[in-house]
Amino acid sequence: MSCCGGTEEQRRTRELNRQLRKGKNKRVPFLLLLGAGKSGKSTFLKQMRILHGTGFSNVEREKEYRPLIAENVVRCVQCLHQGMKKLGLQYYALQNGQLADAMMDYRTEGHLHAGLAEQFAAYWFDPGVQECYSRQREFGYTLPDSTKYFMDSVARLGGESFIPSDQDIIQSRAPTLSIQEVPFTMDKREIAIVDVGGQPSERRKWVHLFDGVRSVIYLTAISEYDQVDQETGENLLQHSMALLATLLASPFFKRSGFIVFMNKTDVFLDKISYAPLQHYFPGYHGPLGDAEAAANYLQTCFSEIAPGSMGSMRRNRSPSLSAAVSSLRRGSTWVEPEDDHLVYLYRTTATNTENIKNIFECVRNIILINLLEGIGVSS
Repeated sequence: MSCCGGTEEQRRTRELNRQLRKGKNKRVPFLLLLGAGKSGKSTFLKQMRILHGTGFSNVEREKEYRPLIAENVVRCVQCLHQGMKKLGLQYYALQNGQLADAMMDYRTEGHLHAGLAEQFAAYWFDPGVQECYSRQREFGYTLPDSTKYFMDSVARLGGESFIPSDQDIIQSRAPTLSIQEVPFTMDKREIAIVDVGGQPSERRKWVHLFDGVRSVIYLTAISEYDQVDQETGENLLQHSMALLATLLASPFFKRSGFIVFMNKTDVFLDKISYAPLQHYFPGYHGPLGDAEAAANYLQTCFSEIAPGSMGSMRRNRSPSLSAAVSSLRRGSTWVEPEDDHLVYLYRTTATNTENIKNIFECVRNIILINLLEGIGVSS
């Protein structure tokens, strides 16, 4: 513990309280963004800046995102190289293996050098690397989600003249270590989206800070249906479902409307053809490789823990999901979700600007009514 500032969690709690007081004093309603790690919250925030906020300035593109994208590309090569080793694959071109070895301790210098970008392009199209990418499930999906996006176009990402596009920024990844707030205007009213960032080890220590929040967007990556936590062995999607259950049951969110984005549907559609859902969710009895049937089943699973969305079906909850819910709720205030808890379910791809634009148009009235009621303003 720091002698002056306390633990990181205490610092985040103080900052959260400060921002909430600031929002209440200004009477600016805020929309809370929640979800498990890597569910797409940061990507969604970027989309809100593009669609409803101020967008990204040239200074941000050059000073913040150009170096970040360079780091992301190097990280992709490092992860691919590690995957090659785990799978026992050989590079077709010796120089590609030598390049990857040199990258393991490489540090970027503000941008990706044009010559290195050209080498990365050749590296990516090495048949051994392509096989590695196609077999990433065999080494635990440790590749960044944006690997294909960046490596397919890596040649254009090099040089000091490279200016990241909106899509480049959306695809970039950086750990969210602090609270993020994105202000935007909806129907001529000022609104803010707040992302707590990070994953506190004990959520019960901060959940009370949101007492009275009227609208919550909860993101879950349905593409993680076949992935497990490397430390606990817990299925990641079932963990996300269980986390949603604890939030819905918390007295602090009793009056909150929840909008659940079943995110990363693009990755899900790709996976379902070779990773059958029934291998990970035994309750699914639909046809193999049928993405629509599989997605509908997962939507039903969410409706089981969100009775206000598609009817109360908690009695059919799978034993594994029930165990996950029980594990998460230990030591925290718990009540069963009420049947009239308003929950809305949507399938999304946060990296697709048009998809997010269309979905947000669908939910804007829900959000606006909830937020304005929360501060005592009629719509």
